[in-house]
Amino acid sequence: MAEVGGYSSNLPDVNIPDSEKTESWHKRFNLAILNDSISTNYELAYLSLQACYDYYDGIQNDEAWGFLQETEGGDTLPAEFLNFNKIKNKVDVLVGETIQKGYDVRAKAINKTAESRRLDEKFKRLAMMRALGDLQELEKSTGMPTVPAIASQLPADEEALNEDMKNWKDYSERFITRALKAIDRKYNWGYERVALFRDILIAGRAFCKVEIQEGMPKYRRVDPRYMVFDSFAKDDFLSDSSYFGELYYMTLSEARQKFNLSKDEIDLVRRAGAEYNRGFRYANEMLGPQNGANGSRLQYVWEDQGKALKVMVFYAYWQDNKRMRYLETEDKFGNKHYKSIDEKEAKKAERKKKGKVVTRQIKIWRKCTVIGGQVVRDWGEMENMIRSVDNIADTLPPYVSLIPNYMNFRGISKVEQLKGLQDLKNISMYSLQLAMARAGAKGFVYDVAQCPDEFTPQEVISQLKVTGIALINSKKDGVPNPYNAFSEFDMTISSSIEQYLHISRMIDQEMSEISGVNEARQGVNQKASQAVGVTQQMLTQSALSTELYSELFRQFSEKVMSQIAGLVKIVGEDEEVWGPIIGDDAVDFIKEDIDISLQDYSVFIDVTPPILEDRMEFKKSLDIALQQGAIRIDDYLDLALERDIPAGVERLKAQIKRREAEMAEQQAQTQQQMAHQQAFMAQQSQQQKMQDDMAKERFKGQRQMEIEQERDQNKKEQILLKSRVDEPVVTNQKQ
Repeated sequence: MAEVGGYSSNLPDVNIPDSEKTESWHKRFNLAILNDSISTNYELAYLSLQACYDYYDGIQNDEAWGFLQETEGGDTLPAEFLNFNKIKNKVDVLVGETIQKGYDVRAKAINKTAESRRLDEKFKRLAMMRALGDLQELEKSTGMPTVPAIASQLPADEEALNEDMKNWKDYSERFITRALKAIDRKYNWGYERVALFRDILIAGRAFCKVEIQEGMPKYRRVDPRYMVFDSFAKDDFLSDSSYFGELYYMTLSEARQKFNLSKDEIDLVRRAGAEYNRGFRYANEMLGPQNGANGSRLQYVWEDQGKALKVMVFYAYWQDNKRMRYLETEDKFGNKHYKSIDEKEAKKAERKKKGKVVTRQIKIWRKCTVIGGQVVRDWGEMENMIRSVDNIADTLPPYVSLIPNYMNFRGISKVEQLKGLQDLKNISMYSLQLAMARAGAKGFVYDVAQCPDEFTPQEVISQLKVTGIALINSKKDGVPNPYNAFSEFDMTISSSIEQYLHISRMIDQEMSEISGVNEARQGVNQKASQAVGVTQQMLTQSALSTELYSELFRQFSEKVMSQIAGLVKIVGEDEEVWGPIIGDDAVDFIKEDIDISLQDYSVFIDVTPPILEDRMEFKKSLDIALQQGAIRIDDYLDLALERDIPAGVERLKAQIKRREAEMAEQQAQTQQQMAHQQAFMAQQSQQQKMQDDMAKERFKGQRQMEIEQERDQNKKEQILLKSRVDEPVVTNQKQ
């Protein structure tokens, strides 16, 4: 069977035992989804989406406008049918605004256990605030340090505490947030979000697949042209769609390498293709001959003339129900948690009485891939299904979807609304070219019968060009001719040109109103004297018409990141996985006694101001920090080159804290040095005083010795003098 339609589009029964859900059952379900999609006009939807992408790219097929370019006789008219593409510019403006707006990802734990931890932290801080006064008095009276270091970070009152707790994050929330930002950088969400938003504007729908690859959660944009889904879904996010699928064509050699096909399987696919090969040349690889089953032009296998054999590869995912065993446990806060276990683990838990084993009917997703309508690969239950700890029965599909204004089982894109006006503009501009090509010069009609006999018509034309005078003979042959020889005619550009330009401007205005991108939004201001308030009003009104798409896309992005957070829980807390890309937060979190698998997280995408404004504000903050000495010049130069503004702000905060710590350390060292210096100076002063005292004592002793010596000398002199006075007087005998 090489043509689609070999199975009934009625989906197989899911209310059968799991033992009967074999490979054959999965194959039937896969092909039933494919045929159900065909019956809901998948091919028409594909052609419509392809046309939208062609209009955006400016790819046009002018065969449809052949009646404009040829005369009834088959002659080609003197004009070229051009595509004056206005659609691409308007789409690019909206995409550019999305690029210009920044975004910030933050995760918040939303389960009961996380709320209990939040309340514990709040009461802990509140108790510290109320005891702070007593601790300060105790420290003053005893002189012992009793006030903890965290006291300086406490808010002033309870109202400020409530505001602080709104932004408080425990280790698990910081871990998930850092993990999401690391995955953002690793797989370039910045590009993926641009491509997905462009899909919404062009195709009117966007699909993103979330899965675990090579041990890491990953997101992947899916081309809307190749997606199938349950068209009876009821909301813009297709939240109740019962199945999804991806349909691709690839060469047999590619399929053999990707799915490791055996020789027998390749022969099976080849035989199916040979039986139904009709040798058609197709307009594109997607479509085959128009005589497929169920009105389908798709084939499982087809071969273009002179080209490789193409095989259809269809990936299908669908909902199912299953009875599962869970181990029910209760934490210290009284909250119940459930962990999936098998029969062996259930018996072990009952034997050791570790918890209560419960059985529940839960929703699961199944998968199956069929190559060429024949070979089955990757079938069974889908791995890594995301579940809430508070509602284990529900799970999410692997695809996150968005179709804005999904009503009457379809949505209409911006490009689809503009296609007719774009065609009309091209026709008007083609007619303008024709009018210009047919335009000639201004001239007059000259009656050669009135030429003088000595002049030929060529000489009259030459004389007219040289002297600017035309000579005639009004009485030629003797009969006066009352006819005016000069009859003017005008073949220059006529008023029809202005009419075509007016029509073109009217079409541009209609396209601006439908797309929501007017001239003010494109930066075009034809009235230089137009008031600023008028321009701002035009910008505001234009933005309101596209705000729906921006808001829905923000919610879509939150759903993608929330599912990534769910997969982060499944990957677990392996330090070897997260440590290199997250850093200290991963290590700190792993040290905490928090089981990440028992947490639920909601992810919020905060749309920040335009990046240019953010960068200017960030530059101002850097300048202020440098002027105040909060950062060094080398830190300033490094941070000025940061492209990620939120990351730059975090780095700036870290640099300021590091600088404050360095300055505090330097101040402490300076104070210590001053204390040492003062002690040294005091010691030097004491030593100098001691030396002075010793010198004084030595001087005093020396002086005392000198006084004693002088006293002794005086005594000696007095004794000598006295001795001399007491000596008898000796008279002269000779007298």
